[in-house]
Amino acid sequence: MKSNNIYWVFLFMSIGFEVTGTSIMKASQESWPVLGMGLMFIMLSLAYFTLSKAVLRLPVGVAFACWEGLGLALITLVSALLLGEQINLLKLLAICMLLSGTYMVNRGTDEGHVPAPGEKPAVKVSELTQGKGEI
Repeated sequence: MKSNNIYWVFLFMSIGFEVTGTSIMKASQESWPVLGMGLMFIMLSLAYFTLSKAVLRLPVGVAFACWEGLGLALITLVSALLLGEQINLLKLLAICMLLSGTYMVNRGTDEGHVPAPGEKPAVKVSELTQGKGEI
């Protein structure tokens, strides 16, 4: 069975691109808005591209939970540390809950077999709706 390590690398690259693009969007508005928006567009495009590579072999629910959860936590921390935004106890508690939810989604998902691109899934959706397949 093929290792999923490279797909986790794609996922973490995607998170990094998302955080960078969102941070650039905020930071660039006063000094270089046109260049900043261009860089933001490139970073967010790379984020979605690498996320699409990650879900080739990672469960979509796990990948998206990690992408959103870690991305939101990192953007909140970056905005407090680099952009001068306030962070309080409620935000810290929310980040902890968010990260624990992301962890639980990851732990609660049996990675099992994720079909490779072009490979047919074991059970068709139409079979599930007709009661012929198992969930």
